[in-house]
Amino acid sequence: MSYCKYRLWPYNKIMKKQIVCMLLAFTSSAIANNSYISSTQTLSDSGYEYRFENSFFKTSSFVDYDSTEIPLQDGESYFSLDSILGIKYAPTSNLELLSDLRFRVNQSSENVGADNKTFTQGGPESIFIGINYGSNRDEGLQYILKTYFRKGLYSNESYDPSSERESIVLGDGGDGYYIGVGVSFLSKDNNFYEFEIGYRNPSSDLSNEILTNTKIAIAWKPVSLIFGVEYLASLGQDPFADDPNGKDQISSGSTFLYNSINRSYTDPYVGLNFRLGTTWRMETKVAQRLFGTSTDLGLRAGVSFIKRISNSNNFKNKNSSFKQYEIEGVVTKITKSRSAVVIDQGISTGLKKGDRVDFYHFDFLDGDALIATGIVAKSGYDKAIVKIMKKYSKRKVKEGTVIRSGLIR
Repeated sequence: MSYCKYRLWPYNKIMKKQIVCMLLAFTSSAIANNSYISSTQTLSDSGYEYRFENSFFKTSSFVDYDSTEIPLQDGESYFSLDSILGIKYAPTSNLELLSDLRFRVNQSSENVGADNKTFTQGGPESIFIGINYGSNRDEGLQYILKTYFRKGLYSNESYDPSSERESIVLGDGGDGYYIGVGVSFLSKDNNFYEFEIGYRNPSSDLSNEILTNTKIAIAWKPVSLIFGVEYLASLGQDPFADDPNGKDQISSGSTFLYNSINRSYTDPYVGLNFRLGTTWRMETKVAQRLFGTSTDLGLRAGVSFIKRISNSNNFKNKNSSFKQYEIEGVVTKITKSRSAVVIDQGISTGLKKGDRVDFYHFDFLDGDALIATGIVAKSGYDKAIVKIMKKYSKRKVKEGTVIRSGLIR
């Protein structure tokens, strides 16, 4: 929200006002990014993002191949910790290239005769390479296509359950892939409603699956609250569904998370995101696996630190134009007839079709000069087309001209 109103003051008073408002602008720019980024929103041209994520899963009980819940016995426990280093890069504003490297530590405790033994295994688990292609946001709707390939960084050997255990596995091993589509709707009050569905091949030894994720994000700039449900359904392609004991066993320990047979689960979750400066945000998530087949029930929780650089934020980070308007941006393109322009603000900042936009010539010596006024003809997620309606100056509207909308009365 902007607080400084524009008036025609004498030159020295204008300068004083600019200095004060610049301090407010730079203070607010330190927390300029939103706390929530929609899963359908791709980076802008040449933008990039780094992600550092840690999450854990703690088993509370097992669910067998026939959906029978089996409680943990005294002395049994299972804990898994995943750490992910990820990067995204956008060669264009609609295309993202991504890569993740996942490390994992598993710890299992079990009773062996009169003894209780604990096994720990850790190391690189897999690497992901993927591509996202997203649409521009139109009337609040935005779509994205996602695909990735997973390369396992280890292999598992068959295990004889009658022999003494010497170690445990990191996971299922093998390679896999995912193809999915997502859609999000941005409401006028800046809340997000999102759904994603995808086809997944988790490993050559497991059945193919359908994964869905439904969530609602109540988004404010400094903090966001997320509610969602992740649901996994097996396509029932495991050849050992009628003979579970005939499947080769792996040394998984006190867990049914790996080497499953037609697994499924339901994970409701909540999340809380925080904005941390101009480029960083923190995302937290807590999920409880309540139902499933051939899996573990238990608690999953995680925290991520994400650095996101998007070129469309450059102007806002450098100068927020003294806060006399709610929305401030810059002209990025001009039509041949010079009767309309493209600006770098849109639905994401509240700019909609029919809104008035003022064009200013601005510099630190001469202050602001209103040179034209226009009306938004079409608004996308982070850009809009503005038709110039009236001119007040001989100065021309050009690329880099400051635009402002939402004048505070």
